[in-house]
Amino acid sequence: MRLICLCLFLATPAMAETDIRQLVIETAAKSDCALTMEQMRATFPPQGLTESQVGEVVARMRQAGEAQVVSEELRLSPKVCKGGKSAPELPEVSKMMARVIKVFRQHGCMMEEATGRAALQAAGITDRDIDRIQDELAALVAAGLITRIEGAAATRVEEPLCSNAKVGG
Repeated sequence: MRLICLCLFLATPAMAETDIRQLVIETAAKSDCALTMEQMRATFPPQGLTESQVGEVVARMRQAGEAQVVSEELRLSPKVCKGGKSAPELPEVSKMMARVIKVFRQHGCMMEEATGRAALQAAGITDRDIDRIQDELAALVAAGLITRIEGAAATRVEEPLCSNAKVGG
């Protein structure tokens, strides 16, 4: 009888949700705290999870501010993704860097080289402007707030820098 009660307890929705949430976190952590729909479809159904089950848990994570969708990618907050480590402090940025970040934000916080250059130029940011902020850019890369994605020839502005309204507002 005790075994039946234990099995019923383990099968409760709250416990299942915790397991799904943990699986989402572990899976995202392997992909720099971000998941595409393709990754989710490849990962969760083989675990016996439906899109609806995972979607409900993800919706609650988004409501709690633990995740957001940016450019068709689910991004977990660094605090949730990295096991409770707090997000990096946001450094002061120059007005020019704030303008660059604003352009990135308008493009989902990630841009490929070809589209990025055109988007920056459309915003009035020149190659010379970018040259002037190289030291600042290098510091943000070193802090993990800007990431170069070599395989995709893209650059991504990471959280919390990307969504911070005070930066690039």
